[in-house]
Parts: sequence; C-alpha cells; structure tokens
Amino acid sequence: MSSSRPCTPVMRSRRWCAVPAVCRLRIVAGSLAHADAVEAVVRDADAVISMLGVRKGDTAAICTDGVGSIVRAMDAAGARRLIALSAYGASETRKASLFIRLVRKIIAAKMRDKDGMEAVVRASGLDWTLVRPAVLTNGPHTGHVRAGASLRPGLAGRISRADLAAFLLREAADGNDIGGAVVVSR
Repeated sequence: MSSSRPCTPVMRSRRWCAVPAVCRLRIVAGSLAHADAVEAVVRDADAVISMLGVRKGDTAAICTDGVGSIVRAMDAAGARRLIALSAYGASETRKASLFIRLVRKIIAAKMRDKDGMEAVVRASGLDWTLVRPAVLTNGPHTGHVRAGASLRPGLAGRISRADLAAFLLREAADGNDIGGAVVVSR
C-alpha cells in the first residue's frame, strides 16, 4: 500500500495486522456495533472500503449487519464513496455455473450474508461499488488484474490478496465502477 493518503481500518484486533512503517495507517481496534466509533472513522474519508468476512464456522450475518452499520455511519458523517468486498456467486452471479451453485450449497450461510450485504449496499444511496473476487491466494502483487461486470473467472480463476488490495485502492481513488458490481481475477 503506497498512498499519500492516510488509511484508518477498524479491525477486531490489532494483532492481525503487521504493517510496514512506511504506510500511513492508523489502526482502530473495535466493533462495527459502536456507531460513534465507526462514524468517527468514516468522517472526512474520501472513500470507505469494507472487507468484512465471516470467520470459519460462524453463521452470523457479519457482512450484512456490518455494512449496515457502515452505511448508517457514512450517512451521519456525510461520507459518500463505499467499496464493498463481496464474493463471486453472490446475488445475480448465484447461478453463474454448476460449481458456483455447489459452493453456495456448501457455504450457504456465508453466501446469504453476502447477498444481504449487497442488498444493503445497493439500497444505500451512496456512490457504491461491489467487488467480487475470484478465489483468493496468498501470492505476490503482480499487477495483472482483469475486471468487469460480466467477467466469468471459471474454475481456474484466482487473484492474490495483494492484487485485490491494489484494485480496491485504485477503485476507491478512480471510481470507475460506481453503481456496479465488478468481478476481479488474474
């Protein structure tokens, strides 16, 4: 992450984030259930990037409820730009392939949560973008990213977390896909 703009993530715990000192990052450990804290973080933000996810085995609606808290905080603070990390296979891509249909059966609660989150984002009235990555890997940043609303990554579709992070930051800065759901893959 090399941006001249400071970033302020709200994380469950600071222990999950090892960030090089060159990054202008102020980590806030907390919960999206604390509306005042979330509003303070999003106030004066050029963009808010939501990267919510459910822990393995958890069936709570973390994404739906969390993005609801973010949207309310953004409304209260006057922030406009929201980029929300979703999943390929959510909403209108739910029947993209037999593989996606199988995945949705295996992780049904997680996918229902992503569907709900997308509905909240779409109804928010914000300048939003939904980002649906292919399968995530721990590979290096390559700079090779394909993106598009109708992109079908297929069974071999992959993207490194580093490339996804770069895409999210670029989307926050450029706003090329406002009001759309974009699929990203290598």
